[in-house]
Amino acid sequence: MSAHDTDVLIVGAGPVGLTLAIELARAGVPHRLIDRAAEPSPLSRAAGIHSRTLQLLERSGVIEPFLDEGLEVRRGEIAMDGTPRAWFDLSELDERFPFIIDLPQARTEALLADHLAGLGGRIERGVGLVGLFADADGVDVQLQRDGDEAAEAVRCRWVIGCDGGHSTVRTLAPTQLHGSFKGERVLLVDAECEWDVDWPVLRMSLNRHGLAGSFPFTGRRARFFAQLGDLDLADDPTLDDAQRTLADLLSPTLRLTEAHWITTLTLHHGQVPRYRFGRVLLAGDAAHIHSPAGGQGMNTGMQDAWNLAWKLVLVSRGADEALLDSYDRERHPVGARVVKLTTRATRIAMTTVPGVHRLRDTLVGAMVGRDGVRQRLELGLTELDIAYHHSPIVGEHVRRAADDLVEPGDRLPDAGDLATALPAGRHAALVVHPATADDVTTVLDALGDLAEVIAVVTTPMADLPEGATALVDPDDAVADALGLGASGVVVVRPDAYVGYVTVPVDGDGLRHYRTLLGLPTG
Repeated sequence: MSAHDTDVLIVGAGPVGLTLAIELARAGVPHRLIDRAAEPSPLSRAAGIHSRTLQLLERSGVIEPFLDEGLEVRRGEIAMDGTPRAWFDLSELDERFPFIIDLPQARTEALLADHLAGLGGRIERGVGLVGLFADADGVDVQLQRDGDEAAEAVRCRWVIGCDGGHSTVRTLAPTQLHGSFKGERVLLVDAECEWDVDWPVLRMSLNRHGLAGSFPFTGRRARFFAQLGDLDLADDPTLDDAQRTLADLLSPTLRLTEAHWITTLTLHHGQVPRYRFGRVLLAGDAAHIHSPAGGQGMNTGMQDAWNLAWKLVLVSRGADEALLDSYDRERHPVGARVVKLTTRATRIAMTTVPGVHRLRDTLVGAMVGRDGVRQRLELGLTELDIAYHHSPIVGEHVRRAADDLVEPGDRLPDAGDLATALPAGRHAALVVHPATADDVTTVLDALGDLAEVIAVVTTPMADLPEGATALVDPDDAVADALGLGASGVVVVRPDAYVGYVTVPVDGDGLRHYRTLLGLPTG
């Protein structure tokens, strides 16, 4: 095998690339993070950080500055032709972080970059990818640094494209997006405003001319977007242009007082056919692009990064490279769902068929007003409903099943002190109600150094085996959330999804999980 200059080259230092770099830095995986731009962009397309992303930021050890600086948004309103028709309230969710944190993307990137620097990582700015050739053992790339005539030749094991909707990595992979490319125009505005409405509330407005929304920030600053439909707008819109457009599409009482920036973009909906091309993988907007409605693009991309990161870590430590195929198997359906739903929502919102928009208003208002539908909307918006039940790397060995037992691929329930008890960047094996200390020893022996073993007990365990820790759960909050009334093991992945379940404790089943991950069992 030829020598490598680094293990992982990450192309693109937006939220997705930064998230991936942070996880690799924490695990000590050699990597480089490059970005063609000499400076971070002040144009922050994304605004909202959803509940699931906040949970994972907490696991990355970087949640506090986001909570300190961002604005908690718990409520949302959907209006049809200027009339509020439906509402949602994330406070109803029995979850950690039952809210959205609204924060300009530029600040999200700055906070992530600061955290990466604290881990010893850095961004190489003004460095672009200009060539890529992959073989069986690695990838040869050519990097062009601003001001240098000659390109730098680098050999790495993996290249990860986190370089956005106009991805160079995607082009060189080579692959392309498949979807709708009608070129819908979108107005984005970051501005101070005067607006006699409840604050902070996320707002969406649909009418026959277009779709618009607002994401409140601290003070009276907000991010506004408008999908323009058949409305005319100058290519370089002024504050007055933005004012007129948003008054038409969002609210006639809105007054923009000062713009931080105004821009337009051309919107497409699409996704690459797969996320892995040998030693080249794609994440975030490089893999999927869609409407800003719902604010899920950045969140979906960051969760791509968390899913991929722990697998790259295991492969760097000897796991079979086939483990990386599961990244596509798990995340491609998630991206496809987001693209499908946002495309459908945009078409419904912007219908021009006579009478259809009135029927749309009535049906949407009635449906979202129902408790079950509203809860599904809230779980979908926050991405708390994502699961990997059909993943090739999850499984179970269950002889005594309860109706409410967690399933492999489920998101780990938020219960008791689990959020703070789980190790960062590692698997955890929750040994619930161990019958004896031998149960804990069985798990330690079967999983080896893959996981931190945690005995979940109602009272302190006097004979806890060396190498394990205990989580005292006096009211059985954790056990109940997992659906375990008797002894069993729930293996939690580093991205806080259930990887394996065994009831009762079974060493062979746990060794099988190592096999699923491409790890030796000896």
